[in-house]
Amino acid sequence: AAHVSQPFLLGLSGGVDSSLLAAISSPTSLVSVGVEGSSDQREAGRLVHQMGWNCTAKTLSKEQACVIIKEVISILRNKGVEADPINVGVGAVNYVLCQEAERQGFKMLMGGLGAEEIFGGYHMHVEWMKQDPASSHEKCWDRLANTEQRDLARDEAIAKEFNITSKAPFLDEQLVAYAMRIDPKLKVRGTERKSILRELAVQCGVPQEFAFRKKVAAQYGSGFDKVIGSLTKEMNVKGKKNVIQQLK
Repeated sequence: AAHVSQPFLLGLSGGVDSSLLAAISSPTSLVSVGVEGSSDQREAGRLVHQMGWNCTAKTLSKEQACVIIKEVISILRNKGVEADPINVGVGAVNYVLCQEAERQGFKMLMGGLGAEEIFGGYHMHVEWMKQDPASSHEKCWDRLANTEQRDLARDEAIAKEFNITSKAPFLDEQLVAYAMRIDPKLKVRGTERKSILRELAVQCGVPQEFAFRKKVAAQYGSGFDKVIGSLTKEMNVKGKKNVIQQLK
């Protein structure tokens, strides 16, 4: 991330992954995305205030969020990517970031995809460490393969729509190889996940409260999942998957 010569936009959520990338890579532009009242936008706002960074806050009304959700569903369907609640919620965040990159004249978008997989960021990593620490890395490799098929397919489908290149520095081959040689006990300590990455973030200047902020998945932190959930009541449809199927 520190050696990208091309100007790029970085989405900032106020979590450890994007905060660390912002601290070490000097992004040309920082953008936070969220539906009104979202936790990611609130935390990103607090972080940039503390750090003295400039950040564009893209705050969306529920109506604007609904339009974006429909656009994302359409893009994913057209590209043969599964339009489930997670892909649509995360994809909606990326859609806004790509839209903003296009508006600001950037051709590259950078994100924190892959950090969970290589540094043990999911609740399942805690379970794996309890049950069988020795095989936890093997399971991480499986998750990484799934990331390529699923998350990258989603992110690239949306980026292509805007003619933007999507970069995931945590999926750099050398970094992945290095991270997967680190003792899993340094990544997951009790119920704390991504311990070693959080400690690194503090050393790189990220304030402790943001480096150790509890993980909030993009679809939740941005508020897009809540909007999809509210549509189940409005449309009188059971379940977010069924709502997405009915949205055109």
